[in-house]
Amino acid sequence: MSFCPNCGKKVEGDEAYCSQCGNELVKQETEQRQIARIQEELKDTRLNEWGSGVTGGILLVAGIVGIIAYNVLGLDYDWIIFVGIVFIMVGVVFAIISGIYGKKCRDLKKRL
Repeated sequence: MSFCPNCGKKVEGDEAYCSQCGNELVKQETEQRQIARIQEELKDTRLNEWGSGVTGGILLVAGIVGIIAYNVLGLDYDWIIFVGIVFIMVGVVFAIISGIYGKKCRDLKKRL
């Protein structure tokens, strides 16, 4: 059971119009569902943006630390350079993905 947002009269869930004032109820319910869906999508997108940004940052730092450790400490493991470069490249990809999610968040906010 819900109420008409125009006059406050109790209305059944399947009514398209309020019997007291004639206000269209279906359209408003659809808009409310759409807003709820957009808000849920925005929440998920923010989590994805944050997660991919943090992951990218961690990979970038790990790659840079690995390369610096190889050069400064004079480690004799050539695979460290390779892994460091791979971490940096994957970190950049995650940073780009985070930026894409950030743009999607801004677009979703505009729709609210």
